[in-house]
Amino acid sequence: MPNELDRVRHAAGAIMTDGGSGAGWTVTGETLRCVHCGGHWIMQPGSGRVRGFCTRCMGVVCGMRQCFSCVPEEQMLLNMEAAGRARMEAAIADAEEASELVCLDDANFTALVSKLYTARSQGIEYRSRMDANIRAIRGG
Repeated sequence: MPNELDRVRHAAGAIMTDGGSGAGWTVTGETLRCVHCGGHWIMQPGSGRVRGFCTRCMGVVCGMRQCFSCVPEEQMLLNMEAAGRARMEAAIADAEEASELVCLDDANFTALVSKLYTARSQGIEYRSRMDANIRAIRGG
């Protein structure tokens, strides 16, 4: 009677090569599939790779660091989609902000540039005062 480990260790895919000159395809290796990231690999006992088994998902784990915490593949894809959606919304907000800057009239643009220049010159003055204080402390 097969046990649970035999059920999850069955091949999830195969590596096939073309024999060339019309010889047809031959299976050169069977792959296992990670239950968390969906990645495939060829099982090679004694390879030194650390793999795992998720008892919640009842499947093998590829061994990548993020796969050792139990986040099933479907949830991982949903998380990636949400992160992508957030990045896209941030990019749209940045683009809208940039378009507002491009659409500034001359007076507002000049005011913005002078404000930035003032802030920059204040930063330069602050740094020069700090350098002078450090030289004084060191006796230079």
